[in-house]
Amino acid sequence: MDAETMTGPESPDEVVQVARARIGTGQSWQAQRKGSRRMRTYTEQEQAEQAAAAKAKSSPLVLAGEALRFVLHLLYALFRLFIAILQFLYGLIQDKILSGLIGTGYIHNVSWDDVDIDQEVLELDNESRVLIPASAGDTMLDMLLSGSTVVAFDENVNQLHLCELKMAIIKALDFETAFAILGDQSMETLRKEFPVLREHMSPQAAAYWSRHNARLTSLMYSGTSGFLAKLLFRKIVPWAGLGWLREQVLQGAEFRVFEQKVKKHEGRLHIISWLADRVLIPFLAPLAGVPQAQLRLGMHRPNNFMATVERLLLQTDIVHDNYFYYGYIVGKYSKQVCPRYLKEEHFSACKQALLENKAELFHGSLLTRLSLEPEPEGFTAMSLRDRWDWMNDEQVNRELAAIWPHLSPDGRFLWRSFSDVPHCACLKWLDATEVDDGSRDRTCMYWGAWMCVKSKSPHVPEAMTTDYTWAETGRRSKLSTISAFWKVFFFGLHRYIAPLKVSRPECSHRVHQLAVHQCSGKDFNPGDVLYDYVFNGRQVLAASLPLPRNKTVWVDVGAGTGRDLEFFSTSVLRQHFSKIYIVDICTESLDIARARVEQAGLSDIVEYLSVNLGSVTEAQRKLLPEPNSVGLVTFSYSLSTIGTAKALEEAQTMLAPTGYLAVVDFFKRGSILDRSQHMFGRIAEDAYNSACVWWLGRVNVHAVDEKELHKLVPHYSNASDVRVRGVVPLAPMLRPWHGVWIRKLASASSLADEGFVIPEETDPVFT
Repeated sequence: MDAETMTGPESPDEVVQVARARIGTGQSWQAQRKGSRRMRTYTEQEQAEQAAAAKAKSSPLVLAGEALRFVLHLLYALFRLFIAILQFLYGLIQDKILSGLIGTGYIHNVSWDDVDIDQEVLELDNESRVLIPASAGDTMLDMLLSGSTVVAFDENVNQLHLCELKMAIIKALDFETAFAILGDQSMETLRKEFPVLREHMSPQAAAYWSRHNARLTSLMYSGTSGFLAKLLFRKIVPWAGLGWLREQVLQGAEFRVFEQKVKKHEGRLHIISWLADRVLIPFLAPLAGVPQAQLRLGMHRPNNFMATVERLLLQTDIVHDNYFYYGYIVGKYSKQVCPRYLKEEHFSACKQALLENKAELFHGSLLTRLSLEPEPEGFTAMSLRDRWDWMNDEQVNRELAAIWPHLSPDGRFLWRSFSDVPHCACLKWLDATEVDDGSRDRTCMYWGAWMCVKSKSPHVPEAMTTDYTWAETGRRSKLSTISAFWKVFFFGLHRYIAPLKVSRPECSHRVHQLAVHQCSGKDFNPGDVLYDYVFNGRQVLAASLPLPRNKTVWVDVGAGTGRDLEFFSTSVLRQHFSKIYIVDICTESLDIARARVEQAGLSDIVEYLSVNLGSVTEAQRKLLPEPNSVGLVTFSYSLSTIGTAKALEEAQTMLAPTGYLAVVDFFKRGSILDRSQHMFGRIAEDAYNSACVWWLGRVNVHAVDEKELHKLVPHYSNASDVRVRGVVPLAPMLRPWHGVWIRKLASASSLADEGFVIPEETDPVFT
């Protein structure tokens, strides 16, 4: 035998390892010993290499590099922390700054809508009557070229003064003089012609321009958005080494040459876009008329500004077509690159339409203007820009409900958004058609545009209110309200705070019933103050519910005193529901609900069931609606206490194949749109959310986890997920997430027919 063969394992542990390996592989003893020796030799070589590498790393140059990298990482982390704190503080006053700007002057000097899309999808003609926000008046003037009658409203009277100025210029002046003012930005010509122009304005508009035209240097750079454009394109862009952009536009470069220039400076554009997304946009947004709510819709996209730059420079032709940016970059329009109404071939048609009074300006809100309509169905089309990005679900639902009766039967309306999907539930139920994903719009500022045809919508928006619409039981004086809150938050603290648990299991399914058994019915009504203050998600639920055209059955689980019904008028309830089941395990609450329903005259369509859907007995199951017969099941602050799995199973049994399941409750966390962009912000949010969830658990309320809901309701479409902060009983300093989570149940085959993909686990915002 050779020396290697005779060399055996050097320790008892190696003997055991080699023996096990030999038995497992069937190798001979000699072969196994050779393999062990080779492995031992390789390990020694590896250790030598590692020692050499460690020695190299310990050299002064390498250590200095590591120290420098650590310092840079630390500085970057501190910079991000500083920006996060600054943005948080600025966010507290951002919308107040925007409100202040609206009161002092106009925001938009150019209407920031690509009207070509509006003209196409709204099918405007001589018979059309259109309602739009006025903004800077360019969209209105362009729509007049189709022969339409246009009604433009705006709550900022200064925007209307700008519209009147443009209208007066077109009415009173010839093309060359009008273009000198609106195109070439000759303010000397404006001041010269102003005595003539003021004859075509209202006294308020004439007085406004009398005060301001003397110091006006350019309409293109007027208003806060014009000021921002001048700062960006005439100061920041050249300072960042992108002065070639204006040079190429002025030289009239061909698109191919322009594209090559863009790709040559791609690295610099990425750096500037990164800074803009994290610093410039959040702080300069109010100047462009962008509120915090609208910015939040795009927070899940990490590189909004870079995407905008790519669309602008590589998908649109700034030099020959995109007048939105051509005017801002150059400081004026050319006769080839300008809005359509400023082109010579269209100027006379626009003038004629204005002389025929086909344009109407209104100072006020959309709701106010609609309330003045003498007859319903008076508008054939509406283009509402991105105004709904500013609003929450309740506000959007209120405007939709007001719009609906004033649209003709085949009327159309269009809206744009900074969001990738319709961000409100009431917009999703319209089944609107996406007409642009942002790639066609020359403003490059929107990520979606949707068009809805009234006659094709499967659901009807209905007005709801936070006040009591048909029951007076809950009304009380301010003194009695304060007394009720005192009892809810402070009465019996020693019983509920000290042991940190609810002592009455039969009523621990809902936090508000802590007070039901502590306060007499004379002093406290669980259906009024507390319902709306603590359980404020109910209002969002009412604004988000899909109301079908045909009557259906509604099962409201955890309905308590029937407050959910009171968000709708009795006529709306009768129009959309053939039967309503109020399900609750608290008999005291059901008694209150029965009295209110009888007072409202709805006893013939409302039934009351004292059932815990989390543990239904066979006898109780017979009282529930038949399987596959219910169009809507809602869990009203009950799923967090009665058990998620069993209750959802019962709900899905009752639901029709295309029924809707809605949950309003305390949630563990916000949606993806509510997540902070910064690491430090996310850490703080997670800690705060954990504290809220822990406190809710002390009163036997287990906040809902949307991931669990996804698993228990795997087949769905038309997802809606809304989160709002709200109070919690006994700890007013905590504001947990209240969520409204709605799904349209459907089979896998029907989902495939509708073009939906069933994800295993995803955020509902993008479903």
